[in-house]
Amino acid sequence: MITEIEVKNFKTLRDVKIPLSPGITVMVGANNSGKSNALAVLKLLREAERQTPNMAMAALGGEESILSRDAADVMRVSASVFLEGYTLKRHLTCTRGQAMVSGGESPGDLAAMGDRQFLGRLKGELAHLINAISVHDLSVAALRAPAIIQRGAVLGPDGRDVAAVLDNMAGEAPSLRDAIDETVRRAAHEVKRIVTRPGPQPGTKVLGIEERDGRVYGAEDMSDGLLLFIGLAAAAQLKADTRGVLAIEEPERGIHPRRLRDLVDHLLLLTKSGMQVVLTTHSPTLLDEFRDSPDSVLIFDRDEQGTHVTRLSDRPDWAKELKGAPLGELWYSGVLGGVPGR
Repeated sequence: MITEIEVKNFKTLRDVKIPLSPGITVMVGANNSGKSNALAVLKLLREAERQTPNMAMAALGGEESILSRDAADVMRVSASVFLEGYTLKRHLTCTRGQAMVSGGESPGDLAAMGDRQFLGRLKGELAHLINAISVHDLSVAALRAPAIIQRGAVLGPDGRDVAAVLDNMAGEAPSLRDAIDETVRRAAHEVKRIVTRPGPQPGTKVLGIEERDGRVYGAEDMSDGLLLFIGLAAAAQLKADTRGVLAIEEPERGIHPRRLRDLVDHLLLLTKSGMQVVLTTHSPTLLDEFRDSPDSVLIFDRDEQGTHVTRLSDRPDWAKELKGAPLGELWYSGVLGGVPGR
């Protein structure tokens, strides 16, 4: 598992450590407090594993977009990963005009590992874990868009090509496709199954549903909330059998509050296979689901010094504050921080 992300001089994240839970991590805070930047760090680490560091930075807008404007020229992001009893790290360091990736282990870990072959295998697993990071910010327009049907279709960060992905799964991984249908049925009882329908151009398909009464609707006639829920269910199920991080930006958008519990329950079930989940949210209702998991909640605040991250369980008064009060209500009221200033 990835235990911590350490960031220096990345946008508003000037010098922060972001602990990640082995299950679900929930990031709360005001707009522009740094939550999305934390997800962007995960993207950057993944892209640096797949291509050159400079290309990875270019994919996120280039160094002028990434480096803190009023900080030193050097940016550094690191992922700490716990594997088989040892802590390994992957560093990405950037100076003006140049970036590089390196690895690191504590001297004690190196001495204990001893065997170069063993160390090499762990480093390979570290690379696999970081390469498996997925970050999604789902868009209704992308979920509604026609998808070209082709082998190897991949779910886009915004949900694009979901119809092609589900169409392929029906033939290549029917059990996964059935699992997505079941997840959606639990939250939307009127749905019998998800379907894919011919799109406007030859070789394309669009998302659709068949209801229990036999009527079929295409994406253009489906509610935004149902489209988003299907996108979330697909993104989660695609990660079910892979270790790695699934990060989702504001999963509550467009979704009825009662469906959020179904979503959280589904994500918690999937984490039992080793998947980690990171969520950003502005929803008190979603946050309430983690009242009994203070280690999972990260509060983001920002001032003139940059972003500050506090784990709820690290607050000395958290147990007293939570006694008898909904977590979401406490956060919304400003008691815990992470809310817009006045």
